[in-house]
Amino acid sequence: QGLAMAIFFVTLSYSVPLSAAIANGTPSWSKWDAGWWSTVGLEQVGSWMGSWIVLAAFVSSFGQHVAELFEDSWQLAGMADTGMLPAIFSKRHPLLGSPWVAVLFQLCLILLLVSFDFTSILVVS
Repeated sequence: QGLAMAIFFVTLSYSVPLSAAIANGTPSWSKWDAGWWSTVGLEQVGSWMGSWIVLAAFVSSFGQHVAELFEDSWQLAGMADTGMLPAIFSKRHPLLGSPWVAVLFQLCLILLLVSFDFTSILVVS
């Protein structure tokens, strides 16, 4: 029931403002491209709406990234527990129980990859 409500409200939160923006016609929907949701909010409502849309997108992306980082750190810890990786990756924080070495390793890896151009990262994979 909760999942159905979430789907309903997410659909509503996109379809209502999108319908209003298309009906208003400024800017023309034919010019929309990736990243234009904040521009539409800026031109339809004002600068505060454009700023809120950018902030919401940032918080959403950050949350997805952190969730993936911690999920992957538990995978590294599990692989270390079974002997597939060095045992250092399974070292847990004494108070929180989180695999802090695996999290730190991923953070260093991400900081290294951020320095590359996005297309060169795609070529690597």
